[in-house]
Parts: sequence; structure tokens; C-alpha cells
Amino acid sequence: MKRSLLSCLAVSAGITLASPAVAETSLRVSVNSDIRSTQFGVNRDGTTDTVLHHVIEGLVAYRDDLSVGPLLAKSWEVSPDGTAYTFTLRDGALFHNGQPVTASDVKWSWERLLNPETKFVCRNWFDGTGGTGIKITSIETLDDKRVRFTLQEPNALFLSRMAHMVCLSGIIHKDTVGADGSWNNPIGTGPFTIKEWRKNQFIELAKFDRYVPLKEKADGYAGNREPRVDRIRFLVIADPAAAKAALLAGDIDVLTNLDLDAVEEVKNAKGIRVGLNITPGWEVMLMQDQDPLLKDKRIRQAIAHAINRDEIVLAATAGLGKPNPSAVAEKSSFFGKDFQQGLSYSPDKARQLLKEAGYKGETIKLTSNAQYPFDNKSAIAIQSMLQRVGINVELEVLDWATQFKNYNEGRTQLMVMGFSARPDPTLMYDVFMGDRNKRKNVYYADEKALEALAQSSTTADPEKRRQIFAQIHQRMIDDSSVMGLFNFVEADAFRPERVKGFEVWSLGKSRFWGVEVAK
Repeated sequence: MKRSLLSCLAVSAGITLASPAVAETSLRVSVNSDIRSTQFGVNRDGTTDTVLHHVIEGLVAYRDDLSVGPLLAKSWEVSPDGTAYTFTLRDGALFHNGQPVTASDVKWSWERLLNPETKFVCRNWFDGTGGTGIKITSIETLDDKRVRFTLQEPNALFLSRMAHMVCLSGIIHKDTVGADGSWNNPIGTGPFTIKEWRKNQFIELAKFDRYVPLKEKADGYAGNREPRVDRIRFLVIADPAAAKAALLAGDIDVLTNLDLDAVEEVKNAKGIRVGLNITPGWEVMLMQDQDPLLKDKRIRQAIAHAINRDEIVLAATAGLGKPNPSAVAEKSSFFGKDFQQGLSYSPDKARQLLKEAGYKGETIKLTSNAQYPFDNKSAIAIQSMLQRVGINVELEVLDWATQFKNYNEGRTQLMVMGFSARPDPTLMYDVFMGDRNKRKNVYYADEKALEALAQSSTTADPEKRRQIFAQIHQRMIDDSSVMGLFNFVEADAFRPERVKGFEVWSLGKSRFWGVEVAK
């Protein structure tokens, strides 16, 4: 090979030329909203969870088959009586500041999450105040790499709770929190760090070069999370049409949450691939049975009879989904025909019940938001259906933050919203069931159903658990405070010639570790 004149001159002059810089690889991903904060499990939503799971890691995570696998913990042992879980940390695990991860860091992180002042949204899952009875009584460090959690009593859902994607129980370095309790950029253990956040524009992650992954293969959110790109830039593109145009023009590499109305068009576009997935995420309509009007069960049942789930699925998912009245997802091993039962679509029955209840045309407010298409499209369809049977419905479309606040405070009459995917039915029921004296966001508090829910968390036999779930479902049908509509349908689109290793999976959250970008 001939040497260039420049290189020859350099050698003769005794000069060493630097090798050409290797171009960094950057993955461009669209998201439909900005993250709410970097405080995982405290001030969060779906986009926040997706981004921060690349930065923060819990001890365990869900696999593709919805079982629980290793992440920051490479293994664990359970005591014979089922009350003690001893976790061994991953070899070579480092925080983003270069400090090794120790059992003491795990203990500190978890004690912080369990402190009421932190306002961890799922603290009640672990402190004994939640409906499923998990109570951590102690967290002990056995040595630098082993930490033991002891429960008050055995609970079959402890690992599932730990792995939960919404309530990320992440392990962080103490310097994440200032001496005055202030929150800094999170110092986590994940494959990426937060490089820059320009609100309502983008959040950019940078590869953590010293990340040491597990040896076992990537599996769902568990296993090997090796970063294979230098940067991930999550671009906030709220307008679905604009996001689609950016993908087709090659300005982004991956479009998350593709508008389902655009699936066929994008699938037929040259150089684009669409991944379609029905997840355990659940679209529901909540009816506040503490409301002076809706406390009458006949009115709630009338509303349920007035709603045609098939029409809602067609409107909200472009016909790509399926109706599901139950908190038990179709992908669940517990699913069966009995979970497909619900109050039938019967406008005549709805009118009859309204008459019996003495309904006089009082206004009922139906709340939704414009940010999430499932919610908005479902609400518009429901308003029309209820008006057909004579119910005076006012549709109130709020910004998502306001709606979510109202939901958490129980301030609503009717509300359409979606619950993120939960792999175990007990976890989904627990979102809206509970003790109203302890939680304001409880929408179903039937005493016998709550007893059954508590039993489901301590029962190991699958068939017995299935029978418990069927019992809860039947009681919910009659009560009609929570009306299931359908499971989420999610579509991501990407450019396969440029993006390698990207796949959708059953829990619907995008994963960008293990993904490569063609140079």
C-alpha cells in the first residue's frame, strides 16, 4: 500500500501521527413526551420509566417470559421458610462515579426508598401497608457482596414487586442525594449515564464505558445489558404525524409508540420495519363509587351496559387489539374464558337501570387526556355511547399531569386511563384495589375481594390462584366500579438497515442495550 505524502514527511521528521478518531455511534429515538424527572419511582410516568431503566438498575428484572431474572444481583437464595432472600451482587458492578457497588449501598438505597419522606410511590408494597401483605422487617449486609432481606411472613410476590418496571427499586450511590436531601443527577449502575437533558426537547444518554454486564444473555429487562452505542438521544416529538415524518425522512432511527392508525402505511414504507405487540397493559374506565350519583350501583351498571367494547377497540387500536374486561391479560397463564365475561352491551338494559335508579339527566363528567391516544379515543367513543342511552356526559380533556394528580387523589366521577403492564394479576388488581383509609387512589374496595386479593399473594398453587382471580373478577363485574376495556397494543418502528438488535417484547418498554447502529 502506498503511503501518503503527509505520512512520509511526518516519518522523516520524526513525528508520530495520531490515528484518526473513531466516530461515535448515536441512536436517535423519538418519545411522545418528556420525562417528568430523574427521580425514579417518585415523579414518574411511562416515558420516565423507559429512559431511566437504561441508567438505574434494580437487583432483579423481568425476563421475556415474565418470570424474574438477575440484574444487579447475579443470584439469590430463599430460606426454607420463605421469609429471607439473600442476594449476591454482580461481579464488577460499578456506580457511574467509578465506585464499586456494595451490599451497604443496597441497604442504604432500599432504606431510603422505604423512608416516607422519599415519597416512593410503591413504598406500601414493601412496608406492610399495601393490600398484598409484603413487609420487609430488616435489611442486613452479610459482606461486601451479599445482602439479606427478611420479610415478616412468606410472600410469593416479593421478587415480582422488586422487578416491577413502574416502581423501579433502583440502587444508587449516596452522592445522588445532597446533605440537605436535595436530588442530584442519579448515580446509578446501568449501561448509560445522563449526559444532557433539555426539557421538552431531548434527553441524551452516554455509554458507561466501565459497565460490566452479567454473563447470561439479555432476556427481557434481565441479563446482559451491554451498551453497544455511544449515545442515545430520546427526542421529544409529541405530534404523532411529525414523529412518523421524521422516521420516514431518516431523521430518527426508532419511533416508539407508533400511532396505530399509521401502522399499515409505515409497514409498507421502504426500509422500515414495524414491531407489533399486545401487552399486559390495561385500558380501563374508573367509576368513583364515593360520588353522590355514582354510589348507586344501578347507575354504574347502566354505564357498563351502555358500552360496546368492540367499538372502543376498533376506535382506539385501529382494530389491532382485542377487548378484555379482566385485569388478567390474555398472555397470562391464568387467562381463560371466565375472564372474558363482563356485563353485556345492552342499551335497553342500560336505560332500564337508569330509570330504576331515578336518573334525571344530571351531568356526569368523564375525564381523559390528550397525551395518550388510547385514553382520548376511548373517552370520545364512550361519551357517544353514554349519550345514546340518555346519560348527560361532559368530556373533560386534561393535561396528563393534572389527570394523574386527580387520579391519585380520587377526584373524579368517570375517568378513562391505562395501567402499565403488570406481569402478575395480583399486581394489576392492587393498582386500584385497597384500603381507602390508607390510599386515596382506590376505586374498588369490596371487603371480600380484598380478602381474596391478599390470599392471592400468599398462595403458591397456580390453579388455586386462578380460582381466586376468577372470584375477584366476578365480584368486580357486579360492582362495576372498574370496567376493563382492552389490553394495550404497542407498535415501534425502526430502520433495520441502520439499527441492529432492536426488538419489541411482551411488557412493551423499549430496550436499547444490545442495540447497534451501522456506521
